[in-house]
Amino acid sequence: MFTALLVFGLIFVAPIGGTIWFVSWRSRVRAERQRGPWTAVAQKLGGKFTPATGFFGGNRIEIPRPHAQVVLETAVISRIEAFATTYHPDGGTYTHARAAYAGGDGPMLKLSQFELDHEPLCAGIPSARGIPAEARIFSRPHEVIVVMPGAVIDTAALEAAAEFVSTVAERVAAAGEAVRERAP
Repeated sequence: MFTALLVFGLIFVAPIGGTIWFVSWRSRVRAERQRGPWTAVAQKLGGKFTPATGFFGGNRIEIPRPHAQVVLETAVISRIEAFATTYHPDGGTYTHARAAYAGGDGPMLKLSQFELDHEPLCAGIPSARGIPAEARIFSRPHEVIVVMPGAVIDTAALEAAAEFVSTVAERVAAAGEAVRERAP
């Protein structure tokens, strides 16, 4: 009986425990690798850095702006979560730069970095050139979000994405104010 339990443990429990340990270790390593660059970005942009917590938690920076709260965050997305959202093509680690629209009146867009100059809302934003080529940009009525694959540590890319979503949110806010001013 003891031998059977030992074999069962070696065949089933040890690999599961090893997998849990590896994923946890990898998550801690990723969060620590991000800490320096993310702290620098938070300081430069006037934001607050919150280090990763928990098993799948990611780092987060909140940057207050007059027209929106800009958030940079790292998230681990499961395949099931990816299936339920248009933002993520598959499960994995992603870095988001997002800003909520005041009033929830933003346009519906799905763009790559190469399409930005053809969209009037995004055209001419200098920080758009600093967004990684593999990133995808989405705008929904409630937010604009830049989704970058992986745990980004490139400070220039993080700053560019944060400034981009901030500028888009500012433009949407300005357009909403102009519409309200013209209303009788």
